[in-house]
Amino acid sequence: GRFRVGEAVGLVGEEVLCGGDPAATLRAVVRELARPGVELITCLSGADAPLPDAEVEALLTGEEIGAEVELRRGGQPTYWWLIAAE
Repeated sequence: GRFRVGEAVGLVGEEVLCGGDPAATLRAVVRELARPGVELITCLSGADAPLPDAEVEALLTGEEIGAEVELRRGGQPTYWWLIAAE
């Protein structure tokens, strides 16, 4: 019901933050994690991520998030992106 094939689900902890378009969902999750005091956001792209790494990097570095963003290839089979904030 709530989500369709090809849509992303943005989880922060165990809470569903948003869902839908993969790029918009990724942006929303990164914005949510980029709270005051966060210096680094690391994004690990999965094996079947629907956006190429170059597009994700451009999308994330174009955001006004106030933290350094690092994109790495994680290759995880289940999640399109895993994101950590430090």
